[in-house]
Amino acid sequence: MNVINPNNSQSLSASLIVLAVGVISTISLVYTIIDSGFNKVALVTLVSALLILASGYLQITRKE
Repeated sequence: MNVINPNNSQSLSASLIVLAVGVISTISLVYTIIDSGFNKVALVTLVSALLILASGYLQITRKE
């Protein structure tokens, strides 16, 4: 069975992908809010993007 362990390269690759998605989503939403104004949907989506960003960061920094 191929398991993603915290210390192998697959885990690092998956973490970097999650981090990249978080960065792209956050930048995109900040630009959208600046361009079209603030609304509730943008706020909820921005919070979600920031949580994805935090998740990727924590996956990279986690040592087990």
